[in-house]
Amino acid sequence: MTVRLQQWTHSVLAGLLLVAFASCTKTDTKDAPNRITAFIIPNVPEGKEPIQSVIDDNSNTIRVYLPFHYLMPVISPVITSSEGATVKASEEGSAINVFELYKSGKTLTYTVSPAEGPERTYTVIIDAQQPDLVLNELSPDAANPTVYTMDYVNTTNVGVGFGVGGFNIVPSADLNELLLIDQATKKEYNMADASLGINENPTAGYNVSVYISKFDYNTTNETTMAKSLPEDALYTVKLTSYQKQATLKNPIRIVKKRS
Repeated sequence: MTVRLQQWTHSVLAGLLLVAFASCTKTDTKDAPNRITAFIIPNVPEGKEPIQSVIDDNSNTIRVYLPFHYLMPVISPVITSSEGATVKASEEGSAINVFELYKSGKTLTYTVSPAEGPERTYTVIIDAQQPDLVLNELSPDAANPTVYTMDYVNTTNVGVGFGVGGFNIVPSADLNELLLIDQATKKEYNMADASLGINENPTAGYNVSVYISKFDYNTTNETTMAKSLPEDALYTVKLTSYQKQATLKNPIRIVKKRS
């Protein structure tokens, strides 16, 4: 009987200790002086509720879920922290350019400095809930790249143009970046420096259309983009559309015809 009573007593004490420990841990986390307690995105489309982020103090992460159809290029978080603490972001300014953040691959962090005690750094994970890009190839295969000819024999201002089409491309030129990457030199050419536009394709979502002019308007002076391209090169085509990136499997070829 005594043995059973001791065993029961030990079990109860162990359980009480676990409960007490859990309670203390929860209280300590809640009352910690180095916390971000709210991370709200108020600059949403008119008529929509501000976005409440998910804060995890165990992993020190803040998850921001942006509805894809909002197509928000910038977020301006309103942050609440522990009393007396200061918060500093890894990016300057109160507005965060989401598209530039996606393109750069940088990590957005916020560091909380309490009046006393250690700092805490939160990593912000922004999820625009965008499906993967599904792009149509411009060339049939890697061994037979489609050739685009910039004809300098023809003195009219006719350049080269092409369009990358597919699904889940966002319908805003400001949220798309198309790069031509020279396969020999790895140099990148940003088509924003040429002419880039978006148009709807009834059978394949949207097209990101590119046009490279030979000459500046109403002159015979070669454009900066045309001048910068090699005489003959193979290019990898890479598209960033809002949060997603995709690279065409097959290259294209651009050739300058001088004679």
